[in-house]
Amino acid sequence: MYVFATPDDGQICKACWEANGMVYLPSQVANKDFVPRSGPCANSGRCTIVMAGMYGAWLEARNVVHRLRAAGRTGSLKLSAQELSELLKGNWEQSVSAATDRLAVLMLAALSGEKKNPEAAINAYRLAIREAKEVHDLPLVVPAYLRLAEVLVNMSRTDAARAHGDQEIQTQDRLHRAQGLGDAPSFLRLPGIETRPPVPCLSSLLANPPVTLSLPKGGQQSGSSTPHLG
Repeated sequence: MYVFATPDDGQICKACWEANGMVYLPSQVANKDFVPRSGPCANSGRCTIVMAGMYGAWLEARNVVHRLRAAGRTGSLKLSAQELSELLKGNWEQSVSAATDRLAVLMLAALSGEKKNPEAAINAYRLAIREAKEVHDLPLVVPAYLRLAEVLVNMSRTDAARAHGDQEIQTQDRLHRAQGLGDAPSFLRLPGIETRPPVPCLSSLLANPPVTLSLPKGGQQSGSSTPHLG
């Protein structure tokens, strides 16, 4: 399944915000006419959005998948904030999909926890960036990088944001070089972060829109623990 998510930062347009928490079957996302929102982004594509793909082998996730399949031809449903929280608090780390779903869970937990627990969100973003292993992780790592910079700046930690930028650019370069793609794209090389950096939506950052991305591939599970986001 795919989960559409945005941060609750007061900058998200109505169309993107109303789609927050929408869940889709892969068959719906693969449709060439698929759009995750009821209308276009009113911020000219500058809202931060993610489409997090998960296999979802733990109980709470399987329940969501069963509900999706029961939805019939629509292949979609909307999770409330409470339902999304319960999904992320499930025993996913003990499931057979833990290694492949870890990055998506970290990202969704961080996005939903920025306002109520920014420190835990910062830790989750850093873990997501640090644990990225492949170029196919970029659809989640790029927003994680941008949101981490945003949260640090909002907390007046510009020095940390600047240091984070230098460190994470090296991470992106490593991912690209591992696939023979050279250095990371220039949009990751933000200028000095004295002012609030722009946070473009994922579809404006990547050559392909997020709805065409495949589900996460297999990988080794990290020993790092997931930050508790309440």
